[in-house]
Amino acid sequence: MPESDILDISSQYETDSKITKIEFHSYTPYTTSFKNNDEIRISIQQTDVYPYLHESFIYLEGKITEAGKVLLSNNGFSYLFDQIRLEINGIEVDSTRVLDITSSLKGYLSGTPVDYYCYENAGWTFKNNTKSTNNAGEFSACIPLKYWLGLFEDFKKILVNSRLELILTRSHSDLNAINVKSEGSATTGAVTLNKTVWKVPHITVDDEERLKLLKLVEKEKSLFIPFRSFETFEYPELGTTSKAVWNLKTASKLEKPRFIIVGLQKDRKNQISKDCRVFDKCDLTNVKVFLNSIAYPYDNLNLDFNKNNFSILYDMYTSFQESYYEKKIRNPLLSPSTFLENAPIVVIDTSKQNDSGTASSVDVQLEIEASKPLTGVSAYCLLIHDRIVEYVPFTREVRKLLEKLLLNNLDEDSVEEIENLAEIIAHELAHQWFGERGVDFLYPEWNFFQIKTLINFLIILKEDSLQSSHPLSVADRNSNEIQEMFDSILYKKGASLLHMMNMLLGGNTFKQSIRNYIKKYKFSNAGQNDLWSSFTEEAHRQGTLDKNLTVKLIMDTWTLKTGYPVLKVVRNYSAETVTLSQKSWLNCENNNLTIPLAKDNEWVIYNMQMAGLFRVLYDTRNWMGIVSMLNDPNEYDTIHTLNRVQLIEDSFTFSQAGDLDYGITFQLLNYLKHEKEYAPWMTALDGLHFLTEIMKRTPNHGVFQNYMQRMLSPVYSRFRNMTVELNNFEEIRFKNLVIAEACRRRIKDCTEQALDLFSRWMKTTDPDKNNILPRELKPVIYCQAIKYGGVDEWDFLWERYQRSNVGSEKAKLLSALGCSSETWLLNKYLNWSLDDSIIRTQDAISVFFSVARRDIGFNVAKDFLLRRLVKEVIG
Repeated sequence: MPESDILDISSQYETDSKITKIEFHSYTPYTTSFKNNDEIRISIQQTDVYPYLHESFIYLEGKITEAGKVLLSNNGFSYLFDQIRLEINGIEVDSTRVLDITSSLKGYLSGTPVDYYCYENAGWTFKNNTKSTNNAGEFSACIPLKYWLGLFEDFKKILVNSRLELILTRSHSDLNAINVKSEGSATTGAVTLNKTVWKVPHITVDDEERLKLLKLVEKEKSLFIPFRSFETFEYPELGTTSKAVWNLKTASKLEKPRFIIVGLQKDRKNQISKDCRVFDKCDLTNVKVFLNSIAYPYDNLNLDFNKNNFSILYDMYTSFQESYYEKKIRNPLLSPSTFLENAPIVVIDTSKQNDSGTASSVDVQLEIEASKPLTGVSAYCLLIHDRIVEYVPFTREVRKLLEKLLLNNLDEDSVEEIENLAEIIAHELAHQWFGERGVDFLYPEWNFFQIKTLINFLIILKEDSLQSSHPLSVADRNSNEIQEMFDSILYKKGASLLHMMNMLLGGNTFKQSIRNYIKKYKFSNAGQNDLWSSFTEEAHRQGTLDKNLTVKLIMDTWTLKTGYPVLKVVRNYSAETVTLSQKSWLNCENNNLTIPLAKDNEWVIYNMQMAGLFRVLYDTRNWMGIVSMLNDPNEYDTIHTLNRVQLIEDSFTFSQAGDLDYGITFQLLNYLKHEKEYAPWMTALDGLHFLTEIMKRTPNHGVFQNYMQRMLSPVYSRFRNMTVELNNFEEIRFKNLVIAEACRRRIKDCTEQALDLFSRWMKTTDPDKNNILPRELKPVIYCQAIKYGGVDEWDFLWERYQRSNVGSEKAKLLSALGCSSETWLLNKYLNWSLDDSIIRTQDAISVFFSVARRDIGFNVAKDFLLRRLVKEVIG
């Protein structure tokens, strides 16, 4: 110690208290069956904990059935499993296959004499020839996961707000995990595994550190985990010559090979009489690794075990720790004699590579030479290579849920915001039983099922018609492609197809099938085909599906293909017949699809209540018959609400595509003057918004605006009083839709009411506590006040934004501030969005789009963006 430190008696003792607590938590599998071939899944579902994986371990309990006659072998617990995988947020990030050989090779390399008692606690017995069981054959073990997975060894940091799942696969047989002392002893079922627990340390931090972590999460940036992964290859039979060439793999640049470890065995695997944990010399003379034809090591090994010439091999073994762990000392687990007896393995360090070894891809090849033929010799190669994975704290749903729970005020939120929150919670709870292909839920008092089905249906009709769409089910892909699959096609098309199945089979069959499915697979994994089988079995039992059909046969045509069909209906009125044909809307190929169809009637409408995910194009005469029916105020509701929705949606789409005259579409829309339900109006206004974007760039925009005002007038008179509160969910949504559209179409009464209410609010003594505006109509009123107001209104609303601590309210205010008609105010607003001391960085994009989506703001936002691009490029 320096003299100055010895004499310094005034300095204060400092402690690091950022970590306030570390405690181990136990996680158990879904299943209690740990038999051969079973998959054992252990999950950490809490996303608000900070697990420290580096120190986590697997705890095992079990029993040898014939104690004294059968013993667990050295490292026998690792031989109870074929593989182990780790998933973060549903994506596999690390795995070790051939776990038995991998753990043995890596254990011999990484262990030190100091570690041996920890090794013994994990089932290593080679050194002292100890037993892993008591006299009754009972055993327990703690196996650090850093022995099995590279991520656990190298990643010495906490994981933030992520779902974790550890998957262990039991071995096909336990023959390699045991030693048989007595001939005739039973080997099948020799090992009974009773308990498997994942013990994980949880880190608790002080408030300051927790705040830092939360801020990090708010940035929604990817976090990186660098580590070295273990990949083991097996060459079961090297051949009958004394030289073997083994083309191992082609590695990517990101999988830079660091170490290549080779071990040989002769007639050991699944042999009761031989110890399969021991590696053999096999008269080996030389091993070379070629990375893109560059040889490692440079010189030949020139081994000769008969002459005790293996010192170079042992030196390569001992140098592993020095290079791998960047230590300055070597402290190997094995002495030269035990190395020769147990593990005469070849360790080749390729971590320092020239340009050839760091190319975009690396061909890895092995050459193995012996002094005698390699008959009956199996080779194992452990490749340790670099790997980097990334993860984003929280899944999308959890992040949205936490933001809403922490930042929203349910007393101030609109019914639609509360519904969205409830949907997220229900979605996450449903994952306790279902994957992403789950079952819709409903709130009968809100008419939720009908509205949700409708919204899903309309979205999918648009998105599944794009070239960027994809099938609902696909073969395995890489992690990035899998992440991209979690979109509207998966969530909404899946729900729409389940609705179709409900309509086809009937509600009773559908519900009972789901019950059967949950009961059957409640403690195991299940896939799409298992769900279809459950539907088929119950439908056949209840007689709701032809015995010659299966649900899989029907549904595969929908889930394995992109797009959806268009059903063309052409009637021969004189012959009283109808011709049906179909084609794919996406690619115009004639695909054979099974579609549930309604029966013919005097006037023809197919796809009753949107039972199937397809469009229907009728001949002109049939369209006009439907139009006539809809325009009869006493008969229009003879056609089901959902069919009225599809008629509106399909007529717009076919007119846009040139398959239907717009005159027919507008004649159909005339019936809306007596339409009393929300869903048809929502669909119609959505279609008319598309036409608005076209018409506002033409001289006929004024005529179109007058048409819209006339069409809205009857339904607006029903909801015009903004201050009247409604209790019915659908009525609330209907009123919000109509008021927003009326103000957007400049109906005078709507604008005047909005401005009057806003003016009264501005005059209240404490506007933050006394917001008198109807909470469902705040976005409309805010926008109208800013659009037709001036600086005073804008500054007033900006002050409300600064003072609010409710997330949903702040989002409404940010959006409304972009409604201004003053270009200088919009430019100021856009400039403020670049200053994170005024507007949070993550909210800048919301500001930009709040301006860009308005008529006046579009050009302002475009010019602003171009100026910024010029400044960034030119300077």
